[in-house]
Amino acid sequence: MYSGKLDKLIKKMGYSVDQEGIMTRYINEEGGWDSHLKNSKQYILDFVARKSPEKIGILGSGWLLDVPLEELQAKVNEIFLYDIRHPRQIMHRYRNNKKIHFVQADITGGGIENTFTLLKNSNARPEALLEIPMQGFTPKESIDSVVSLNLLCQLDILILEYLRNFPVFAKSDIIPAFRKKIQESHMQTIANYNACLISDYEELIYDRIDNLIETHQLLFSDFPESKNAKEWIWQFDTQMTYYPNRKTFFKVRALEI
Repeated sequence: MYSGKLDKLIKKMGYSVDQEGIMTRYINEEGGWDSHLKNSKQYILDFVARKSPEKIGILGSGWLLDVPLEELQAKVNEIFLYDIRHPRQIMHRYRNNKKIHFVQADITGGGIENTFTLLKNSNARPEALLEIPMQGFTPKESIDSVVSLNLLCQLDILILEYLRNFPVFAKSDIIPAFRKKIQESHMQTIANYNACLISDYEELIYDRIDNLIETHQLLFSDFPESKNAKEWIWQFDTQMTYYPNRKTFFKVRALEI
């Protein structure tokens, strides 16, 4: 299910949905992501075993690297995959699979369009960002359970990319509060379902000889109350291409809401 309106909006805003870049980095890491992907998949399968949903939604499905799709097909009746744009190769591979449905969606719950509308007003000030409606994303499809998959701290990336075209917004100290609003809206919305949340929340920067030199918080709110929480390290970039001469790891938490 594709939204022509959303595609047009993405084009107008000059967004680069960097899905090819994600796949390239995964390949270049030569197995460095394997532990993270395995942990993500296993957590989803454990969650499904506990909840026994008939219809499940995966928010942020992308290349399906962290989705145990084959195993899920044996456990649920229907799988709805949500993303702002699905890789064509993935859609082609599963085009005849009656259990799998691709849905194009703005998972911020309207944040993209509302930001575009705000910035059409040349007199808009940074404070107006906090007035943008953020209803969170509620799937139209009837589903039992939701998985927010390595998405929470990336929800605002496309919006922030657009804001860089407007220096008064890009440099504003309002940005952290804006990001917090998006993240909190997402967590509150998925809590209306049987839900599990898997997300990186802290960036760890190492030098060439593995000395930790910087950390950056990626989550601008607190995780919700949860159970069955697990944590691990994602070795995101060991080839030092994300930051020059620096290795980048992420702390990841998985939890059931």
